Amino acid sequence: MSDRRSVVPRRIAREHLQAVTALVAGVRDRPQEPALRVDLADLLHRHGRHTQAVAVCQELQAMVPGHASAHAIAGAALCASGDLDRGVTELQQWLIDRQFLIAT
Repeated sequence: MSDRRSVVPRRIAREHLQAVTALVAGVRDRPQEPALRVDLADLLHRHGRHTQAVAVCQELQAMVPGHASAHAIAGAALCASGDLDRGVTELQQWLIDRQFLIAT
């Protein structure tokens, strides 16, 4: 008899890999589309791949300086990986960027 508890995590892992693969392909095919990088970084972070999420956020920040989502995701990923100083700095920048977006 199959143990459902072992099947569900494998299915989730497979779906995560498929989603990451699709987003990586999207970034490759449309490198100037920031939303794809945001989605990729967010997905990586939510699945515990914090170092990779931060790297994608850095690419996005190089592409679009002051991108609020890049700062938010990078900050959360850095904090989750234990780098609180850099994480808090990124989150503070997110708040600054967000205030600017609200004001304009």
